Amino acid sequence: MTKLKTAAASDPRETQRLSRLDSPHANAWLSARPSTMDGTDCVLPPRNYRISVARLLGQPVSSSVPCPLCEQIIDPLGDHSLCCKKSGDRITRHNRLRNLVFKLADTGLLAPEMEKLGILGVTDKTRRRPGDVSVKNWSLRRGLAIDVAVICPVAPSHVHALEPCES
Repeated sequence: MTKLKTAAASDPRETQRLSRLDSPHANAWLSARPSTMDGTDCVLPPRNYRISVARLLGQPVSSSVPCPLCEQIIDPLGDHSLCCKKSGDRITRHNRLRNLVFKLADTGLLAPEMEKLGILGVTDKTRRRPGDVSVKNWSLRRGLAIDVAVICPVAPSHVHALEPCES
């Protein structure tokens, strides 16, 4: 892996991609047994699996064509498809992860609430929901708010961040 990182040092996107691959559990999906026990979102259709493996290996997944939704050029490595603001895929991925977290908390009998309104108090008139899943009695009679975020670590806005999910 260090030879690859040295070779990619001149390309910030490739450096970020390789460092994300080295993160704990980054490639757990490769050894996960396909199962519909937690819903159909836990099974990758063959085409999605092939594209995911190609992206993992840094191989092109498409040709450079304009995005039909936002008219930006879709890059051959498929980064645009993960972060296009017009497609709704990010929101779909977010909601699927949120629903899975809710289902796991519900299975654990934690009495979760999804996107609880008013959690910030009666003085907050913005109707913000700071957590996607809230658990009222988590520990020591204190609550827990879980917020799911979906990002693309190789997007231009994250490519120089050491920990894109934290920034």
